[in-house]
Amino acid sequence: MSEESENEPGDGSPFTKPGFIAAAVVLFIVVVMGGYLAWSYASGDEPAEDEEPEVSQVGEAAPTPSNEEKEEQTKQDSVCGLSGEASAGSRLARGPATGAWDYDGIMPYPVSEKYGPAAEEDGYRYCYQRTPEGALFFAANAVEQGESDHAEAWIDYAVSEGTYRDELVADVSGGRSEDIRMDIVGFRVLSFDPDSAVVHLAIDGQSQGQTVQLSAEFDLAWEDGDWKFNGDVEEPLSMVPVGGHGSQVVRWSQGD
Repeated sequence: MSEESENEPGDGSPFTKPGFIAAAVVLFIVVVMGGYLAWSYASGDEPAEDEEPEVSQVGEAAPTPSNEEKEEQTKQDSVCGLSGEASAGSRLARGPATGAWDYDGIMPYPVSEKYGPAAEEDGYRYCYQRTPEGALFFAANAVEQGESDHAEAWIDYAVSEGTYRDELVADVSGGRSEDIRMDIVGFRVLSFDPDSAVVHLAIDGQSQGQTVQLSAEFDLAWEDGDWKFNGDVEEPLSMVPVGGHGSQVVRWSQGD
């Protein structure tokens, strides 16, 4: 890393700590935040501008599927019996209602009896509806779970089978930083079909009096009855600093 980074603004902050660059971006979200920002300051890059807005549409619920062979049905059904599906191309024009925004330490995450998480094991939460809302709730919960004390058990569950699964899971280390807080302020569902989804989250990160606006993109796959990071994608989570969240983001935060 260039020596020019030593005197950049925010020196010493967890957001800019050198050495935080992770090869597998999905692994530890706080590490990813610090690493990318350290690289950005050192290279002199300006924060990226938001992309052009996409038109959101409210998706229609998929028709009840026909009877299938037991093995295939088991693969598709919710791992915990959570009902609800949506058709390919579904979008969200507004933030879904939450049952509450709960906390693990100082990190907020949304919960819903309808969309998930609907189950818990070894300290981590799982089981989300097979809809754009369920994919969104998975991503929003991942912001907290990737930085929690149960990160190792969670990530082993939360990455699908695929080319990069072993690499993505191998380097996880649990542990919480009480100096960093991340608040979700909005989202976009960039694509959706019953077997895959791409979700964008607009996040405000705070540490030691600093606020950094972040854009996070989650590439997800439906496997064994739940949403998971796509193990066939080298970076199923990418997170970059931005100059603003933009008007195209659907606002969604605590209180919704």
